[in-house]
Amino acid sequence: MTLATMGLYATYWFYRNWRAYRESTGDDVWPVARAIFNIFFTHALFRAIAGSQPQLQQLAGWNHRFQAHMIVLLTILMRIFDRMAGKGIGVPVTDLLSLALLIPFTVFLVQVQSKINLVMRDPEGQRNARFGVANVIWIALGILLWMSVLDDMTGGFSSGSGNPGDVII
Repeated sequence: MTLATMGLYATYWFYRNWRAYRESTGDDVWPVARAIFNIFFTHALFRAIAGSQPQLQQLAGWNHRFQAHMIVLLTILMRIFDRMAGKGIGVPVTDLLSLALLIPFTVFLVQVQSKINLVMRDPEGQRNARFGVANVIWIALGILLWMSVLDDMTGGFSSGSGNPGDVII
């Protein structure tokens, strides 16, 4: 979902995990704020996941600090490259770097999700294995976003001749 939505789903992912944390601990945390400003709360979330089931062997060797560092670093780099591209600096390289960093970012999130699945006693992730209506909506929005970005990166479908706005096929 993270790749399909160009990273937007990650904010929702952080929200859902902070909400689950609040429900399981009763701590007074604001999931929406922690999701929006996730770079400041990633380490705390991963530390909570790692400490939630210390008896689990698979969590004992998990380097949650490294994964949190990487998620934060990749998030910052993606935002820097995206801002640079938005200002026309280094285009198309900065656009491509921003998009390419989604791949390792997603890999790290998938690894963390596997730890969450262990904590939830669902190692295969069966609770969230099916696509529902919300998933289809997320993917549809992601496709529109990808089309828009790719259109901007390629200068649209126009060949450059004719009137602005004319589409040449």
